[in-house]
Amino acid sequence: KRQREGPDDRAVFLVVLEDGLSAGDEPFLEAALDDRRREVRQAAADLLIRLPGSRLGERMAERGRRCLRPSGGRIAVVPPESCDAGMARDGVRAAPPRGTGERSWWLQQVVARTPLRVWAEVFGVPPDILVGMKIVDWGREVRAGWVRAAVLQRDSAWARALFAVDPLAELLAVLRPAEQEALAADFVARHPVDGQLIMVMGGAAAPWGPALTRAVLHKILDVAGTQPWNLGELIRLAGERADPAQHQAAAGLSLEPPVQEVAAVLRYRSDMLKELS
Repeated sequence: KRQREGPDDRAVFLVVLEDGLSAGDEPFLEAALDDRRREVRQAAADLLIRLPGSRLGERMAERGRRCLRPSGGRIAVVPPESCDAGMARDGVRAAPPRGTGERSWWLQQVVARTPLRVWAEVFGVPPDILVGMKIVDWGREVRAGWVRAAVLQRDSAWARALFAVDPLAELLAVLRPAEQEALAADFVARHPVDGQLIMVMGGAAAPWGPALTRAVLHKILDVAGTQPWNLGELIRLAGERADPAQHQAAAGLSLEPPVQEVAAVLRYRSDMLKELS
């Protein structure tokens, strides 16, 4: 006799479904929205929002249209007044984190779970124009929702547009490695060595190719004389995440100690890989 599937089994099935997700999976995922375990419900909602034309996507699209509207070339925002049972079933959590208002929290989640195609329909402009439009109120919540949506829906056009105005490591992860490298290299070239740069570099796919490695080494060289407090962290990241095959290029760039430190780590990693191969 076959045993009934337990919640642990359903959680495993959801992980398996992530690759090769198709419209045929929608009935199972819709049923999982009523599972008694929150992690199963949340995982099902996350997968359904990635599925073009899903019923959950259409429900969230309707909610999203009520929240964001065009207003004289700007974006007018009307946050949800409440989190009803339907919203909760579709993955919107009712209870906000400490220090966050309820309507702020619900708005972020509704925007995050609205299919990104909806905004082109509502505003008639592509993502790179839309992210630069003035938001009358609740701008922080809307942009946070868009970032989450780009990551959740794996939308490269939105990730690219959002990264241009707010460089975040999680947006880089949506893009192909070659584009990640190009955007990260450009960001390094024009951004000071601060916490944001360290976060972005930590999110860039490893191993870094020649362009990004050169950009980081030049940045290290540029700031070596001023010794910003997080220079050591950038040196560590370069040593750990650059392609070890770049060790000769790094060593030949400059005799400055910080650059040579990176080159030495890359050379060590290169030697270890040869030993293991």
